[in-house]
Amino acid sequence: MDLQFAEQKKVSNFEDLDDYLKFTRLDLATDEMYSKKGNYDLRKLYDKMLAGQIQTPFRQFSSNESFLYRDGEFISTGLSLYFGSRKSKSIYINFYEKDKEQSMVRDLYLDEIHELYGYKNRYEIRLFGDKATQVIFDFWYNDIPLQNLAGQIISHYLDIKDDKGNWDIEWLDVFGSDKSYGFVNKPREVSYDRTLKWLDSSVFASLKRNMEIDRLTGSRKTMELFNEKELDEKNQHLVDSIVKQKKERAFYDNFHEMIELEYD
Repeated sequence: MDLQFAEQKKVSNFEDLDDYLKFTRLDLATDEMYSKKGNYDLRKLYDKMLAGQIQTPFRQFSSNESFLYRDGEFISTGLSLYFGSRKSKSIYINFYEKDKEQSMVRDLYLDEIHELYGYKNRYEIRLFGDKATQVIFDFWYNDIPLQNLAGQIISHYLDIKDDKGNWDIEWLDVFGSDKSYGFVNKPREVSYDRTLKWLDSSVFASLKRNMEIDRLTGSRKTMELFNEKELDEKNQHLVDSIVKQKKERAFYDNFHEMIELEYD
């Protein structure tokens, strides 16, 4: 992903980034490393979810746990929790017990995984569309570490309480902060000036080239295609809205000029 190209174009805000880059998906993963003092038990999250102690906008929650026969008994390969739909094109969150998963993958005992690799839990976030682009923008331009962004996103979507209805301090300690990441959910309005800037950087050069070819060859193909193009209902609505805004702005500008002249 060539973020340096966008930087060279003097991108300074999230809206401008969309002119140069488009990210369809971003996966974030952060690990909770094993601690002899204790780690967060993901089974607590499972119980809290069913008990209504987690406030979340997600309307779908599922879990999965499988077992393998080893040394004369069935051993868990790890509990996985899923928040949101796996088919989501917005955001999807998955937590799982990485130490148990890696114990099976590497054919090592759990104590050996803790000692050699330090794994405990993994927290994964899948972001799509504008949400992916916004997080990349904050990482690159606002210099926010990805682990901080991951923690803030999780805090934004999962408000976890203790038995008394207060914030679950044990859960907050996992990420070290209760700061929540706020996504821009309101659709961005099409800006006339922003559209002009996009036309200038991406369209006008090609249009000018084709018109010059037509002039030198006596063709009218470019203008014929241009004139045949009709606005659909959505774009016509945008035209009407922008024209209305500009007329209102011109009226108020003229009105203020008349007042200033009157009192000069």
